Amino acid sequence: MSFCYAIFGATGTIGSLLMQEILSCSSNTTVHAFCRSREKLLKCINNEDHKARVKIFEGSLDDIELLQNCIKEANVIVLAIAPKGNIPNNHLVENTAKNMIKAVQSLKNIKANRIVLVSSAGTEHRFMHANSSALFLAILDRALFHVYRDLEAAEKVLRANESLIPSTYVKPSALSHNFGYNPYRKPSAKNVFKLDFQNANFPCSYFDFVHGVMEVADEKSDLYENKSVATNSIGKVSFPIEAPVQLFVGLVVFYLPFLCSWIY
Repeated sequence: MSFCYAIFGATGTIGSLLMQEILSCSSNTTVHAFCRSREKLLKCINNEDHKARVKIFEGSLDDIELLQNCIKEANVIVLAIAPKGNIPNNHLVENTAKNMIKAVQSLKNIKANRIVLVSSAGTEHRFMHANSSALFLAILDRALFHVYRDLEAAEKVLRANESLIPSTYVKPSALSHNFGYNPYRKPSAKNVFKLDFQNANFPCSYFDFVHGVMEVADEKSDLYENKSVATNSIGKVSFPIEAPVQLFVGLVVFYLPFLCSWIY
């Protein structure tokens, strides 16, 4: 029986990789991909068989009817929405969560058994206390202040509606494109990861993260329902070399918000 993922933010780094891995890991899965640009999304799919299993929903996240059409036949809803950076007064994820709840409420029957929110361990510092200093957490919170507040607001919306549809909040630490050396990882393996309710190790690879999201989405029990969970890579993952620049830029915008329009 086919299993359908509705992915919002399907052209982003996480959303596009998640879509590719879902389609690659099983020929019995389909994707409802929500995006602003059909052309951009098609560039994310190179395999013709994969394209045949993707239904594209192009439009605005404020279009409730379009959201309904995207989710009504899906088994799970994944919100992989993210802003460009530490943009002041950003409510992108929060507004998406509100509109998603409106769409779910207006559907008489919905197959989806949960919403999976792609979030960050930075919104819940208990995940990072074991591996990070108070100074680092303070820097991180300022460099990504507006991103974290938006994610927190979205989580608050979803938690207030967990009786309507359960949610899971997947929270990695910093994400890296580089695997580095991992004694546990075979050359072709991409899913050597661990889901953890207590700690988020630094960093986590993008591949391991999306496979963690897939495991949460595929879980048939209530193990992850209405809970926060971190995805950790097993073994060493190389430090994301772009992180220092991203943190610096985020700090500049935090302290000098009038520069935001020039930076992003």
